Amino acid sequence: MPARQAAFRLSGATFGGMKAAIDRGDDLKTLMFPAKSLASWAHNLPAMFPAGSDGAGTKALPNVWSDRAGFTKAAATYAEAADKLTTLVAAGDKLGVAAQWTAMRATCKGCHDTYHTPMPN
Repeated sequence: MPARQAAFRLSGATFGGMKAAIDRGDDLKTLMFPAKSLASWAHNLPAMFPAGSDGAGTKALPNVWSDRAGFTKAAATYAEAADKLTTLVAAGDKLGVAAQWTAMRATCKGCHDTYHTPMPN
């Protein structure tokens, strides 16, 4: 479980760093590694929640395991969004990257809203 939590923190930091770079207007070439990293994470996300990993210390809700099909579908939606972000970064499409970052954020939020304990305001 600590590896999963660390991976989520790294994912969040990567995602936030990308937003800062987008807002600054950085060269999109600098975003290729983070974009590919997020896409890789997204594709491997369901594997980070194997059966029996719902013990103490997790912030994942029980429906990650009881609604496995829904959770896997949400992760696939996130992975598709991450793949699209990577494609747009490779194409050098600044407006597309900015819009896709926002779309990808929505996929994260949707999964968290359904499968994660509520975060404090």
